[in-house]
Amino acid sequence: MTRQYTEAEIKIKIGNWLRQHGCEVYDEKESSMRQHWDGHFQVENAGRKKPDLVIACHLTAEGKPTNRMSTQYVALEIKPGRKHNEISDGFGQILGYYADYCWGADYFVIPKGPYRKRVGISISVFALATEFSSKGFLFKEEDRYGRMTIKETGKKRRLYPVTFSISRLLGSQKTSILHNIINLAEIPNATKRIRKGLRARHKHPEVGVLTRQPVRGQGILLMTSKSPLYWRLTGLGASAKCSEPRHRTSRP
Repeated sequence: MTRQYTEAEIKIKIGNWLRQHGCEVYDEKESSMRQHWDGHFQVENAGRKKPDLVIACHLTAEGKPTNRMSTQYVALEIKPGRKHNEISDGFGQILGYYADYCWGADYFVIPKGPYRKRVGISISVFALATEFSSKGFLFKEEDRYGRMTIKETGKKRRLYPVTFSISRLLGSQKTSILHNIINLAEIPNATKRIRKGLRARHKHPEVGVLTRQPVRGQGILLMTSKSPLYWRLTGLGASAKCSEPRHRTSRP
């Protein structure tokens, strides 16, 4: 019988996998068990629990970097992915983190080393990952049925159907949440929380799923809710690793 990993073990596996690809990995809490990671992160002004990991990386769409000098931050919720309810729970948590962020939740990273001080960051994407993300899909059973051809924006792609559907449903629900928040903020007699919650410095992030490239199998794919829908996630490189984290102002 194949051993089933705990959520904590899966988080370590995903974090190590991303770090092997050159990403900076920040844990949800400081831990002596993961000395090879880059630090931990904190969240303030949030009504929910925080994500499992925050990673620093570069995002590329259609072969063009979003900003050659900027660091992108992606917040990850990690689930086992062996059961449908694990996927649906992660789905709901991603949307919850997104709503908290729109209302003004603040994210900080505390890196290890000589620059050990708290740095405010902007989240570009809240993404769902599972134990099977490193294989190219979210749900365990998807490997049994294989990929299907999906045509979008004039291009054909070979993707796993459940993973693709989750990415599109997340985008749809995110748009609905954003519209509801905006409508609430426009109510003349809205509470102070509604009036002050939507902070201009928090541009609205995207939501999506993170897996290995399902066809080439080498890179990391981030499917988001914004066109272009497919982003290649890459590491920061040696020069970025030696510099202090910066507050990022651009987004994909």
